Amino acid sequence: MTRIRPAAWLMAAFALFLLAVAGYALLVHASPQYYWRQIDTAVYRDGGIAVWNRPAMLYALELGAAKLPFTYTPFAALLFAAGSGASFATWQVALAVLTIGLLPVVAYLSLGLAGRPAGLARAAAAFAIAAVGLWLEPVAMTLFFGQINLVLLALVVGDLALPDRIKGKGIGIGLAAGIKLTPLIFIPYLLFTRRVKAAAVSALTFAVTIGFGFALLPHASAVYWGGKITQPGSKPFHLDNQSLNGVILRLTHAGPDAHAYWLVAAVVVGIAGASATGSSAPRWWWACLAGGPGLLATRAATTLRPGCCRAGCCFSRRTAVTTERQSSSPGAGWN
Repeated sequence: MTRIRPAAWLMAAFALFLLAVAGYALLVHASPQYYWRQIDTAVYRDGGIAVWNRPAMLYALELGAAKLPFTYTPFAALLFAAGSGASFATWQVALAVLTIGLLPVVAYLSLGLAGRPAGLARAAAAFAIAAVGLWLEPVAMTLFFGQINLVLLALVVGDLALPDRIKGKGIGIGLAAGIKLTPLIFIPYLLFTRRVKAAAVSALTFAVTIGFGFALLPHASAVYWGGKITQPGSKPFHLDNQSLNGVILRLTHAGPDAHAYWLVAAVVVGIAGASATGSSAPRWWWACLAGGPGLLATRAATTLRPGCCRAGCCFSRRTAVTTERQSSSPGAGWN
């Protein structure tokens, strides 16, 4: 029996990925009124424009065609401001290309976190996963709304994939949290997995992003950190909000005690998830345990925002054993 070489698998997987991308492009071309609106992209761009023109009103404006509020951090607004001079069409294309391009990268790093050895076979698996993932709900909705989920995912997974000896390990998680708060759940994860230095770097990086916000957008930062951060979004009842907060808001019809119920539930779930990370399971499994309860505890969670749980979606029991053997091997994720 002739064994297929890894290079052949890689070519086939890459062709499958290109076919998936072509299918998405055809879908957009056939129905741009449905698949090429990217209402969240418009919010990012308009938020960046507001930084230049009306910074004090950043969190009071209704942005984009959908008239949505800006819910990201002031630091995120500063980043969006850097590209706000580009047209909306440029933003649409750039973010779609970036999202699709990061899919195989994240898959490759996740496979490394799960113990798969570097090489053509792992690259082939990454492209195959990316081809399928492009059509699954989390990625499809990210492209539909024009969100930056894959960028945040790449920052988190790329950071986790770094060897523990790297001095800058933790910066990616801190930056991701500085843009959107959800990745903060991985700082306790780093602590519970005894990577205290990386957790400290993440926390310091996050603090620096807050400092940048106060230095350059003092009023908007005071509004955001002074209370806006605790307010639900424009549609907290929407079924897309799969967090405990969303469930409680729907069950209580946003009653006066809904916020207190959420705080209690978030603490309980957070403690449960954190305690689970102390087990002897592989680190990619710890990351999933930290990410899952963390997502539930947030104010709003739609699909797979931090997305690190991808690492455990497609691996066998053999992978877990391999991970245990390689847990002390530096750079398993990136190599």
